[in-house]
Amino acid sequence: MPSLFFRAIDQALDSNYEKKYALKRHSIETLLNLMRQISNHHAIGLLVIDEIQHLSVNKSGGAEKMLNFFCDASKYGRSSCRYGWNTKS
Repeated sequence: MPSLFFRAIDQALDSNYEKKYALKRHSIETLLNLMRQISNHHAIGLLVIDEIQHLSVNKSGGAEKMLNFFCDASKYGRSSCRYGWNTKS
């Protein structure tokens, strides 16, 4: 998920954050802090997350941390909009 964030910023701003950060072996905590810093630096006011149901602890080990980051976005002056399906029965 962080790599998609960096890729979207790169596409919008013609920057190289994905190559600089996401393609290296940083911990999820480091990547979340970098996302926070970049969001602040570029004054990103709204973060839209689509297909959030695909976050998986088994795949990333950091799904809970990512969800907490999105839920706590308002603490950092960020609004977030999350789209996904509730898969619980």
